[in-house]
Amino acid sequence: MRASLTASFVIANAVAATACKQAQRAADCVPEHGVEVWVERRFPPTVELADTAFASLSVSIALDSTSPLPAGSMISVIIAGPSTAPTPDTVRVLASERTVGASLWRGDQLRAGVYTAALSATGHAAGPRSFSLAPGERVEVEARLRQSTTCDSDSARSR
Repeated sequence: MRASLTASFVIANAVAATACKQAQRAADCVPEHGVEVWVERRFPPTVELADTAFASLSVSIALDSTSPLPAGSMISVIIAGPSTAPTPDTVRVLASERTVGASLWRGDQLRAGVYTAALSATGHAAGPRSFSLAPGERVEVEARLRQSTTCDSDSARSR
């Protein structure tokens, strides 16, 4: 009788420890949340320009996106395009949080076409998002980051 009670106690402890580890893993997992918002401000040319006229693009993040970012965060900006080019240009920029309120990236000599932008910082992301640039057009893009997931595939399966 005593041996069966001891065995039951050991099994109960093992099950409790496993359940606790799974609960801790699930608690460490922060699912993706928040709303990603992209705002485009377009300034078309005031005069009619040739189809070969360059366009201008700037990318920044909304001020309310910066409050959850840890101090000294770096923000990765990836711009690719135009999609119609045989080999689209891709630009990757790492910018410090100190540049918030100003453009993280700006290009003034861009070919007209469809471009894609993606932003990421530790635990936060936005995009990819596609938008088009017309010849001579100036576009300012501002993104509000969403909190990206910290769940790995094991903890996501355990939920």
